[in-house]
Amino acid sequence: MKNKINTLFQYEVQRMQYKQDGSRNFEQSLDVYKPQNGRKDGKEAVVVVLVLGSGWLGHVPLFYQVFNWWNAGGPQTICSKLGYTCISVRHSGGFFRLPRIFDLTTTLAAVFFSAFMYKKYSVIGLISAVGVALTWLLLAYQGPGASLEDMMDDVADALEFVRSGKAVPSNSRLIIGGYSSGAHVLATLLHHRPGILEASSNCQGAEIIGILYLSGVLSLKASILNLLTLALFGKYTKDMPQPYQQGTPPNIPHLLVACENETFGIPILDDTFCVVPYYDWLSSLKIPVTYKLVPSDHWNILASRVLTETLEEELLWFTEYKSVKKSS
Repeated sequence: MKNKINTLFQYEVQRMQYKQDGSRNFEQSLDVYKPQNGRKDGKEAVVVVLVLGSGWLGHVPLFYQVFNWWNAGGPQTICSKLGYTCISVRHSGGFFRLPRIFDLTTTLAAVFFSAFMYKKYSVIGLISAVGVALTWLLLAYQGPGASLEDMMDDVADALEFVRSGKAVPSNSRLIIGGYSSGAHVLATLLHHRPGILEASSNCQGAEIIGILYLSGVLSLKASILNLLTLALFGKYTKDMPQPYQQGTPPNIPHLLVACENETFGIPILDDTFCVVPYYDWLSSLKIPVTYKLVPSDHWNILASRVLTETLEEELLWFTEYKSVKKSS
């Protein structure tokens, strides 16, 4: 295993649009990381499909440049260090709700009043007021963001695009998964639209053999997330669909990779990842599931050596499980 991990596979990246309506929207595209000299152990037909994380903000170029430096670590690890083809999927994003004129006016008034009362902060107050006004204008220009349903629609279209043989050969064996909020979008899709993985006439060839969640947000029960869901979706977390203990998870082998310190050990934030309760829940439903805890954190796991070592061993579990199931 050590020699294999130290081998860097050369690869190429191809960008493709996955919407059937011909959309050229960057957010509705995917990247295919394909090794030029891939694995020679019979596992070269395995393809990992990874929905990228973004805090549900999506991947408009502005945010893509900010988030992609660590998002790209996932497909680069899977492709260049392990030799598997990896597909990274982007989706439309929510955006902070446009504040009402009253809210804007009140905020600006408060900023100016503070600057007037504390003259030594007048420059800071002026800069803050300008920042608030520019942010409001940016939100007005951006318009309403995508809903969670829109995000799930994008991921569903991306899966069908891949399974139909347009991105990789249609006889590929797929491991589908997600990182961070990407895991939440995918898992919510799989739980709440149970027929999504049924083979259609367009995608009979690509078989899904496993589900992989890397440091995935699998619960929205942490109360602190109300601030985010209200801003992005206009809903409290209790009114949002989520994976944990909701819907019908697919009866397909799951691999859950979690970090010892997801958000630097802050319990109120770590609760959003919910990996152990999710593992216990899947186990109670008799769904094949493996859970791995790695010494890393949410921000550094994708490009870490420990993830490489974990996936080198654990991704084989999907193919071995399938082989055992077929022969039994």
